[in-house]
Amino acid sequence: MAAKKGQQKPAAQKPQNKGLTKEQIRAKHFAIRNARASFASLLTNWGIPLTPAVNKFIAQAAQKQMSGDAFMKAIRKTKAYARAFPGIMQENGTLRMSEAEYQSGFEALKDYGASIGREMNNAEFALALKNGNSIAEIKQKWGAIDSLLTNGAVLDQFVKYRESQGLSAPKTREEMLKFVMGMGPREWEVGYDQAVAGARAKTAGLQLSFDDMKQVIGAIETSGIGDIQDITPDVYAKVADNLRHVGTMKAYGIKDSDAVLAAFGIGEKRQLVDDVVKNAERFATGEGRAEEDPFAEAQSDRFTQGERRRSGASL
Repeated sequence: MAAKKGQQKPAAQKPQNKGLTKEQIRAKHFAIRNARASFASLLTNWGIPLTPAVNKFIAQAAQKQMSGDAFMKAIRKTKAYARAFPGIMQENGTLRMSEAEYQSGFEALKDYGASIGREMNNAEFALALKNGNSIAEIKQKWGAIDSLLTNGAVLDQFVKYRESQGLSAPKTREEMLKFVMGMGPREWEVGYDQAVAGARAKTAGLQLSFDDMKQVIGAIETSGIGDIQDITPDVYAKVADNLRHVGTMKAYGIKDSDAVLAAFGIGEKRQLVDDVVKNAERFATGEGRAEEDPFAEAQSDRFTQGERRRSGASL
């Protein structure tokens, strides 16, 4: 019906609101405002700047009444998201980790890097992730390379070993850092475990040759007790303390590598190592007498028998 002269025409409903009551329209507008605020808050927490283009994207998503899951799926396909989370997506389009894990991991690595004098930016972090490193592995490798690079002798040993085999080797800090972050030639990995473990052992006061470390690594890995990288400097320090405390250990043919293996309950001489350590601790605290030391008795018997043979006495 036509409006009378002087009366306003009723506002026409927008196509998307056609057929809705006023209460339904108000509820829809309220939901859209809430969605826009929620989407904006999410992106702010993710560190994505609310640029005009991003705000437009948010408005369109809210207008379409996207669910939270649908919005996140859509935003993850944008350039803004890629700039905020480089390296988070795998080649098949799935996430390597959640955004929260990415952010907390990156911040943790930045803090850890600062503690050892290293820096990491988003590009390096992304490259490390794309090369198959988890956040824990990146931190572990940083710690390992820090130990390696701060010990010039071990680094030299690693390089010399590689070169003696006719192989190339990382010779600078930059090259070594690229290597442990998965950015260098994979062939450099040959001998890396021995070098890192040797550096940790040397820091703890143990003198292990490259061949000794190779033997130790092989025994540990085949025993199933863990990876060589799981051996912390504390373990080597404990072994070093035992060796410093037990001055007679080497007299029984026990090498440092034997002591390392024995600390994990493996190795052919683990029982001998345990016996020497236990007896040394007993006598160091005054709990035993020299004649009670089975090793001392064995040495005394050998000495007595030698004297008898020299004097012609019958056995």
